[in-house]
Amino acid sequence: MASITLDAERRVQADTGRVRVAAVDVLRTLGFQITSEMATVVEARRGSAVRSAMLLPDQVPLAARLQLVPAGGVHTSVSLHLTDRAVSVIALGVQDPYVAAFQTTLLALDRALTGLDPAAGFPQPRWWAAAPRADTLARHHETGQSLVGGVAAWVTEGLSGARRSGGPSLWAGIDRVVLRSPAGFHAMDMATARSLLAIPVMMGSRPGGMADEPGLSVGRFAGVVEGRLNAGGLGSVEVAVTEEDRTAFEFLHRQLGIRSRLPVRTLCTCRDCRQTKVVNLDLERLRRRKKRLRTIASVVQSTYERDGEPNPLLILGSIFQRAKIDPDFVCSRCESTAADEQPVTFCPQCGDMRTEAVLDTCSECGHDFALLVPDGPVWAAVPPPPLVAPTPPAPVAPPMPVVPPMPAAPPRPNCGICGGTYSVLWSIRILDGPRSRQLTVCATTSRCSPPSIAPPVRVRV
Repeated sequence: MASITLDAERRVQADTGRVRVAAVDVLRTLGFQITSEMATVVEARRGSAVRSAMLLPDQVPLAARLQLVPAGGVHTSVSLHLTDRAVSVIALGVQDPYVAAFQTTLLALDRALTGLDPAAGFPQPRWWAAAPRADTLARHHETGQSLVGGVAAWVTEGLSGARRSGGPSLWAGIDRVVLRSPAGFHAMDMATARSLLAIPVMMGSRPGGMADEPGLSVGRFAGVVEGRLNAGGLGSVEVAVTEEDRTAFEFLHRQLGIRSRLPVRTLCTCRDCRQTKVVNLDLERLRRRKKRLRTIASVVQSTYERDGEPNPLLILGSIFQRAKIDPDFVCSRCESTAADEQPVTFCPQCGDMRTEAVLDTCSECGHDFALLVPDGPVWAAVPPPPLVAPTPPAPVAPPMPVVPPMPAAPPRPNCGICGGTYSVLWSIRILDGPRSRQLTVCATTSRCSPPSIAPPVRVRV
């Protein structure tokens, strides 16, 4: 849980696309890494847990979430939510660096919004803190010790190269989106939904890209879908699509089909000299993963003491020694490290790089990109079956132990002549022709007392 937050509401006279482009540019200028950018939601992060030990305003870890809502006409309502990413909670009271970072971020955003609407007036933000401020120096040592103690777990999470969600955190519990229109139903998983909603973002990032009627309808449709997703949910969610928005979805569905059949590259444009560089993000991701795995192995190998116990101080030192120093982008012309990024692709016929957001025809060779998408039904007549979690198999009861049958009691001896049962019998040996045999008798009568060629033996029953 975050220990300090800031919430600010802004309303400007500008369309949502222009406001989003300006806000994203502000966050990138301040050093934030955009973790999710949709038509109406932008999430970003800055700083790290290790750097926060220095308690500098530009190093403490922050999380920012922007929500953009069209407010009628050309007005846009902007909601900014800043948190400390639950890091300062380990040392409540160390809030001065976060307050300074919050104020700097809000001031930069207000300046950008004022450039879009000079007549806009902004109310005071709302602050929330878990505890009153305390002396930073008094808490500095405690903060550093707490951070060092948790570095081992942070290494696994931050350097493992684990897959992270590409959408806003509010969408984390949603697995599928079902669109319901007068033409039928269309279901898609969240990975497809995020890719589909990225196309309006691309269109809005180009000057005038959303000014025409198709662009406005696409932006309106994206706002409807993202508004439902921002409400959260678990499993499958349903979005009602009007007949007017149905055309916008079919347009986006066709564009997504075209782009899924073309190579994806990122065009980095240097902000200082405008030099361009094409980057393959898949290749960069593989390289980063390989480097992270090597870092983990190196840190674990070099930070254990001789007795086999991990030393937190050695872990922290190893991380700083192997921390990433080289920037993601370096301009080959002016060596700048700041760049604007945009997705691009290439024409399959002439190989020309296409930078436009909407792929229609190639301006160089006239190739029709729509030929890449086979004709097929977009809407289904019946809704898809609900997502049902697989039922775990019923636990199999362990077999009952087999109890071996009790051995049968030995047959009780009876008198071999009269067949009666007595508490005392006698074992004798009598002549039977040329041979002798053993016989048990009761000896209660003369008939049951034949002569024995051997001394009788008493048998206790």
